[in-house]
Amino acid sequence: MIRQFVGADKGGLAGSFVALLAASALVTACGVLLGSGLGGGVAAERYAGAPIVISGPDSVDGKPLPERAPIPRALADRIARVPGVRAAVADVGFPVDVSGEDFVAARGHGWASAALAPLRLRSGRPPAAPGEVVVSETIPAGARIGAYRVVGVVEGVTREPVVFFTDAEAARLYGRPHLADAIGVLAAPGVTDTDALADRIEQALSGSQAPTAKQTQTGSQTPSEKQAPSAKQTPSENEAPSEFEVPSADQAPFGNDVRVFTGAARGGVEFGDVGRARGDLQAMGGSFIGFTVMIATVVVTGTRSLAAHRRRRQTALLRIVGAAPGQVRAMFAREMLAVSLVAGLLGAVPGGLLATLLLRAMAWTGMVPADFAVSSGPVPYLAALVVCVLMAQFAAWTVSRRELRIPPARALAEASLEQPGMSRGRLAAGTALLLAGTAAALLPLWLRGVFGVALAASGGLLMIISLVVLGPPLVRAGTRLLRPLLRRRYGAEGYLAAANSLAGSHRLASAVSPMILAIGFALIQLGTATTAAAGAEREVTEGVLATHVLRGGPYGLDPAVAADARTWPGVEAVTPVARTRAFVETVMLDSSELLDYEAQGVDSTRALDLGVTEGSLKGLGKGTVAISVTAAETLGVRPGSTIRIRLGDGTPLRSRVVAVYRRGLGFGDLTLPRELVLAHTATRRDDSVLLRVRPGADLAAMVARHPGVTRSDMSAVARGDQFAGLLSSALPLMLVFGYIAVSVGNSLVLSVSERGGEFGLLLRAGAGRGQVMRMMRAEALLVAALATGLGTLATVLPLAMVSYGLTGSALPYVPPWLYLVIVGGTSLLGAVSLLVPARIVLSAEGRSS
Repeated sequence: MIRQFVGADKGGLAGSFVALLAASALVTACGVLLGSGLGGGVAAERYAGAPIVISGPDSVDGKPLPERAPIPRALADRIARVPGVRAAVADVGFPVDVSGEDFVAARGHGWASAALAPLRLRSGRPPAAPGEVVVSETIPAGARIGAYRVVGVVEGVTREPVVFFTDAEAARLYGRPHLADAIGVLAAPGVTDTDALADRIEQALSGSQAPTAKQTQTGSQTPSEKQAPSAKQTPSENEAPSEFEVPSADQAPFGNDVRVFTGAARGGVEFGDVGRARGDLQAMGGSFIGFTVMIATVVVTGTRSLAAHRRRRQTALLRIVGAAPGQVRAMFAREMLAVSLVAGLLGAVPGGLLATLLLRAMAWTGMVPADFAVSSGPVPYLAALVVCVLMAQFAAWTVSRRELRIPPARALAEASLEQPGMSRGRLAAGTALLLAGTAAALLPLWLRGVFGVALAASGGLLMIISLVVLGPPLVRAGTRLLRPLLRRRYGAEGYLAAANSLAGSHRLASAVSPMILAIGFALIQLGTATTAAAGAEREVTEGVLATHVLRGGPYGLDPAVAADARTWPGVEAVTPVARTRAFVETVMLDSSELLDYEAQGVDSTRALDLGVTEGSLKGLGKGTVAISVTAAETLGVRPGSTIRIRLGDGTPLRSRVVAVYRRGLGFGDLTLPRELVLAHTATRRDDSVLLRVRPGADLAAMVARHPGVTRSDMSAVARGDQFAGLLSSALPLMLVFGYIAVSVGNSLVLSVSERGGEFGLLLRAGAGRGQVMRMMRAEALLVAALATGLGTLATVLPLAMVSYGLTGSALPYVPPWLYLVIVGGTSLLGAVSLLVPARIVLSAEGRSS
């Protein structure tokens, strides 16, 4: 009997199957993104001929470094003496501007490093003098590289154009004669065991007081890697310098602490953007998996609740004829187990495709390299299957518990007419979530900074879920409020639509819940991004006193551009800006933490106004830092305080705070001396140069002297940055939005498909098909209004507090067009999901009657 009963509810099981299938695809996609962050990347090119590459650490306390950490060049001599090593080549890299018909941004290296790659001379000879270079064949013939003469061309495919200098000239241009980016190891003839050779190198470096860790195919530490014994380090190697001492630019940030890379991990050493992309994907995938599981659990439980309501009469009859509660619970659990296993397996395939498509879209926007390879293995697919089973079992337990709590006789009555009440447990849970979300949303009033903003946004998500839990009474209240409008607009059909909604508030709440999630989640996530972007644009517009901004190619501007601008007629003020990311050490809950901040380096503030609130920027120099209000409140510091900083390449330093400023969104939370920032970035170049120019001054000739330099006004730059920020925030959310959209359609179709008896009764009572569809249009309007109102209401307080925490103003910014797209798209989807199945069901009932 139970087997027949289960088979009779194919529609309900189909709805649960669709919800779980979409959930499996979404969890798989997030898992693949996370796995790609851990193991994906780009195959080595210039290091393809070196089976082993030694480089500095790529993270500090688990935080990926935004800049490359250089290592001592002297280690190459020690490595070269290891048995089995034919040569150890120190490699350095620096930007090179190539001019000609088209500007080309290239990387410069020493000629010795050409041996690390499968590159060979196609024509000419190696560079032999400081003024000679060899170029890759990807650089157009006739291109000019300053005063250097091209004496040879190498052939072989490279990801970026390459220019080879003599080793001495490369070391001079690199600017740090005692350091190198990496050391490539060439094996002696006959040596084929790369792992054994890597072990010998580790032992040799350990003997030279160099703690090492071998990293293999994925570039992350593997279970088999070996950590060499660490000898005692001197304070200059691993500890922060003494009070306000500025570290030397030619000092390795981690001393002799190096990493040994083999296999595919060499690509991450060669390409800095790959390492940054992997860090971003790890953070993105990890955070979105939590959101995904939370939202999917709510959706799957709601869908299962709708399906259970469809067969409440049958469940009650089973109990009346003797089915024990345990049998009913087992029935729900078994059918959801079968559905979740099939849905979990089938959903994994589109999930992998979705992740690949998202990575391609992110590559198009520049968030990850265009040639970044997906590499995740089977773990995300297995994890998605397990998560689907667990979600399905939780939904089955929740729904069966509610169904078994109702006496069979009452359940028979409620199968035809819902009881308006709601269980005390659900009411208590919803109220608790609402109170917790409200409390979290209000935290920026007392806790400014990144923590307050993050907690306010999380509080908004809790408030949205609380409205879903408290859906039935809220739907009834909203329906009563909108009932007069429906009656005026649709007449008797509007009255009937309102009456149906009041009588079936639980069913309607389950159908509206995904729409509330869609609107609320989109507004919270995108509204936070647009508020921050608008605040940054406003601060840049107010704070930049320049009339023009100079920008360069992918590697930025040569410092010579700023020097040239300072002597150009008509230029009144020049402020070059070097940008990076830095970490500040703080203590939270008795635990040391590193907080990630945007940082800028300036040597003058004549062309910008940071909005100083305490202290003075006149004291900005050696051993000092200026900090934003948001960061100062997060760290609990003020002028005169000392903070511990890790620069982008991991260099530690202590700095005294000399000023606190309010325009941190537009200019970064840390402002350091420019020379310090330049010395510890991979390019050693400015991000932009701000100019204040007298009217009539001509900059064209100066700009033409520097290849790749472009001019623009600050408003255009700010608008471009705002759009790029919005796009970067929206793309990763597309997977979640798509899942919620599928859930909206699935829930609404399921809620309409069970109303065949109601439609048939209306037709037999004399109502025309047109009248029934008019009633459904009134319901579609009601559903859209309820979802829009509740979804928007849940975000007002959190977004206001997010805005207050970010900008000091409680007025968030959500572009009207964005709000209309979110609300209009969700409402249109809801209307289609209601009206199309309603017409199909109505046609079927018309034929049967």
